[in-house]
Amino acid sequence: MQISVKSDVDKALKNMSRLHKKQMPFAAALGLSMTAKKVAKVEQRMMVRELDRPTPFTIKGVRWQGASKNDFKTGRLHSRVYLMPTQAKYLRYQIEGGTRTPKGTAIAVPTSNVKLNRYGNLAGGQGRIKRLLAKKNTFQGTIGGGGGGGGGGVWQRPRRGKRSRGGSGTIGRLEIASRLRKLHTVSVTV
Repeated sequence: MQISVKSDVDKALKNMSRLHKKQMPFAAALGLSMTAKKVAKVEQRMMVRELDRPTPFTIKGVRWQGASKNDFKTGRLHSRVYLMPTQAKYLRYQIEGGTRTPKGTAIAVPTSNVKLNRYGNLAGGQGRIKRLLAKKNTFQGTIGGGGGGGGGGVWQRPRRGKRSRGGSGTIGRLEIASRLRKLHTVSVTV
């Protein structure tokens, strides 16, 4: 969103004293800068209110740029509130809606077997799936029917135990560590 205000500055400056003329660029730049700063703070508060447990990284992505009094003479005095590129990339789906497609083959969706952090994300950050797959008792694949409910995901084999007849082997079912989904759709209503 862009807001533009036009006025006849030359006409207003003719009726001002010399001291007022000298301070006008600074006052206008300061007013625009303070407005941008307050708008950025309001946007951050709205993110906390409207989004489900946003991370500090997401909230700090709202930035503001103040106006410069040197731009007053050229008539290009402006300030702006914007999102940093990294945050804008993933917040686009919250702002505009749409379908989020995976970078690779699928998007990891946490299940009840996976620990989440206080923001609702996979505990352990971006490398969580790679670390899960590095363990001996996990694998990625599609399991049909029975075991853990079927479908694609990162699966974890249960611990080995003793069988009732004295032999060793696996007891129990496979547990899903993280479900993989092909698409994730976010809808926004305004």
